[in-house]
Amino acid sequence: MDNKRRLQEWQQQRAAREAEKAAREAAREAEIFGYMIDSNLLEVSVVDSLVQSGKTLSDLLQYHPDKLVSEFYMEAQHATEFLKGRITKKPRLDNEEPHYVNQRVLANKCFKVPFQGTAHQELHNQLVKHRATMASDVHYSPYCALVQSSGMGKSRALMELSELDVYVCYCSLASHTATAFPPRTGGLADKLASTFTEHGMVFYLKAWLSILADCISTTSPEAWKQYQLPDEHGFPKGDLAEKILKEWMKSDLDDTYKGKDIDKWSTASCSEVIKSIEKALQKKCRQCSPDEKTECKHTLAVSSLPLMKQEGCK
Repeated sequence: MDNKRRLQEWQQQRAAREAEKAAREAAREAEIFGYMIDSNLLEVSVVDSLVQSGKTLSDLLQYHPDKLVSEFYMEAQHATEFLKGRITKKPRLDNEEPHYVNQRVLANKCFKVPFQGTAHQELHNQLVKHRATMASDVHYSPYCALVQSSGMGKSRALMELSELDVYVCYCSLASHTATAFPPRTGGLADKLASTFTEHGMVFYLKAWLSILADCISTTSPEAWKQYQLPDEHGFPKGDLAEKILKEWMKSDLDDTYKGKDIDKWSTASCSEVIKSIEKALQKKCRQCSPDEKTECKHTLAVSSLPLMKQEGCK
């Protein structure tokens, strides 16, 4: 009996080890750890070292809970079911892509938990700094590049700029089959991916600015952000991207740029819509008294800078 009991215990322990190994491999494959990482990108190396040392999902959730998005897992129920779905080998039809669907569902839920860290503030500080120090004869534009692996929090940090009263203009160029979240921005991304001229990009930016100018007086930065995020099924919540695309397509027959200096033409082309946005932002400024709003200078430094996210660009 003792030998039989010991054999059963050994078999149970072996099965548990194999299940844990399979779960760890599935989690790594699905980049579940990447979605858990705090948006402060400095934590990536710390979590990666834990993964490489063989730590389990439970170990990661217990490690530095204020630096991981542990709230999402609630009793780790969602993660457990997700891992079971990845471990179980089930026959599927050719048109089924559970791997992509599961990752997007997971990322969608992670987007809804309270934001961790100060990555969005650091990004905002850099943009303001670049704007203030930019020299027009040296720099093309006060751009700031975010470079990091997929699932590490770039999109979330960018979108969180809305908490700092920034209107973010978002367009994802992720491939049609990628698990990126938010997913590819439909027809707008298709047209952007095939636009290779300077005047074409000016028309693209002007389309964003024109629609924003129409909405800004009645739309908060948070609401503007939500219009650009998909629902739980991956479909757009509104028709903002479609409006931008239609506005952009109006310029297809515009040839006013021909024979002109492209920089001077682009400035003249967008100046009026930028001024209208600046005026609207001045009226909404929280730092000015009613008498000061006509002379507001708080918004002028960055209001004419459209913050774009183009994921998947080559």
